[in-house]
Amino acid sequence: MLESPEQEDETIRRVLSGDKEAFRVLVLRYSSRILAFCRSRLEASGVRDADDEAKDLAQEVFIRAYISLHRFRPGKSFAAWLFAIAANRVKSKFRFFARQRKLEESAINAAQVSLEKATGSDSGTSELLRIQGEALLRGIAMLPKDLRLPMELYYIGELSVAETAKVLKLGQEAVKTRLFRGRKALKDLAEKQKPDRGTRGIW
Repeated sequence: MLESPEQEDETIRRVLSGDKEAFRVLVLRYSSRILAFCRSRLEASGVRDADDEAKDLAQEVFIRAYISLHRFRPGKSFAAWLFAIAANRVKSKFRFFARQRKLEESAINAAQVSLEKATGSDSGTSELLRIQGEALLRGIAMLPKDLRLPMELYYIGELSVAETAKVLKLGQEAVKTRLFRGRKALKDLAEKQKPDRGTRGIW
């Protein structure tokens, strides 16, 4: 059951008092959303084995959250705080992957190995409600960078506009504008690809 912010603050106080089981409550509440967010970010960047990497990354997020929990300010949005950690961990992971790629490329060049480069393909109310799982990930992955992250946080991470704005360090109106543009881009993509209209309300 979803707790009120006050109840969630109490759960956090219990964790800080040494109640490790209380932290499991937070993990169970947010694990699926954090995992979906991490997977979406990794898939959008063409990371191999995105599912496994996302599971490891989500675990890192909760470990970091547990270690840093004393820095959380009661009364603030825990979800926004947690997803900010996730966004930072994803950035760190991307930097790690970039270093790995450079090392691999150096080794290949040193050994004068000729490799054929693989060409990857990008994995598409008045509000956008839901696009069925994989279709949502594919659609968002194809959006421009400035639209992709707000859409991931809002629709996959299920953050509010205010929480999304905090994570991205943008004004709420800027977030609303990007979400509007993202929805329009997804709608245009859906029209071009003529998706199955039997899925739950898209537009």
